[in-house]
Amino acid sequence: MPPAVLYVLRRSITESPNANEYQRPLGLARGFRVTLLVPAGATVPPEIRNRLRVVELECRDTRHKSPLWLVSYILAATKNTLHVSSRIRADAICTGTDEASLAIGWLIKIALRLPWIVFCWDHPYPVQAERTDLLSRLLGKTRRTIIRFFLNRSSMVCCNIAPGMLEELRVANSRVFFLPNGVALNRIAKARDKGAVDGRLIGVVANVSKEKGAGLAVEALHVVRKNCPDARLRLIGEVDCAFREELCGVIRKLGLDSAVEITEWQTHERAMELAAECCICVYAYKPLPRFYWNYVLKIGEYFALGKPVVAVDTPGAREYVKDGDNGFLVEPENPDAMAKAICKLLGDQTLRRRMGRRAREAAAEYDWNKIHDRMNEEIISVLRASNRMTRPVGLRLGPEVQRGSRGILLEAPKQKRF
Repeated sequence: MPPAVLYVLRRSITESPNANEYQRPLGLARGFRVTLLVPAGATVPPEIRNRLRVVELECRDTRHKSPLWLVSYILAATKNTLHVSSRIRADAICTGTDEASLAIGWLIKIALRLPWIVFCWDHPYPVQAERTDLLSRLLGKTRRTIIRFFLNRSSMVCCNIAPGMLEELRVANSRVFFLPNGVALNRIAKARDKGAVDGRLIGVVANVSKEKGAGLAVEALHVVRKNCPDARLRLIGEVDCAFREELCGVIRKLGLDSAVEITEWQTHERAMELAAECCICVYAYKPLPRFYWNYVLKIGEYFALGKPVVAVDTPGAREYVKDGDNGFLVEPENPDAMAKAICKLLGDQTLRRRMGRRAREAAAEYDWNKIHDRMNEEIISVLRASNRMTRPVGLRLGPEVQRGSRGILLEAPKQKRF
């Protein structure tokens, strides 16, 4: 019988089937008997409810953020989790990286002596890390210290962000397994073949905000239209309320009212269909700390659609885009450099098709099923090392760094305590 795993979530699961938080429980279900514990009333998509056992924890509304409320939530969730664990005889506990989830995982690990797996699918730093005022820096330092304390006491950190991020956190006492974000190839393939491709349409799929590069994409389009007057931009996503007025002002100022389409929020399937009609897709995120090292999920989706990608040159983007092969890497926050790459693609249909083919070939390496199986292999090795399993299951990865299709496994050397 497969090992039993408790997976504790603090919030609802996004409806996007290509998001990490959506795919992670489905991936665990490929190798384990999974009980998903969520706050009462949290949203869990039907596909997940049908594949896993879902238990709603008896705790208050999780939207509160005061320190006293968080303490009461942690205690209530821990009590409920212990009760569920005693009934299913769990072999491991899994949590996310927010402070409340980390505290719950640590308490369960101590109480039941279970291996504790932490899933880090996005930047664990607080937003305060991007600000410069004294209070924000103090809060940011405090939260980083708390996160570091817990991560160093986990059994393994399974990370979908590039290694540089956790190096800054100095995670020294845990195994750290790095994997790229996956791509829901089967779902995206359905969107790919639905509409005709417009040879002058450029697509961006992301929340429309300054941090995610909407302004940069608009400025690049203004430069592009000097050489390709019929080029157009499609921004696929919900507009950040604080950015809407500024964005509309820039569009009017540059005379791009008829050249920029904003679709507002769309379901994942519809967003992929709209992106499939574009001939080029753009990744224009501003390289803030919480984005800089991330494996870029959207680039994987663009590749699965068979689109050449023009991306700002950050470590996360480099994991996918090979400059001149399946897309172009350009200097961050430089609309002229982005425009130059876009014009090169718009002016050469043969180049677009060749890069599109190479992009689809690259996407095949990021299929979620492959990512899930690599992750489950490593979790099984952690269970085996903690004597939670006595029979061989899967392959055990060695302690050395392993690259390529198997992801990257690091066992950090011991360091001085912070």
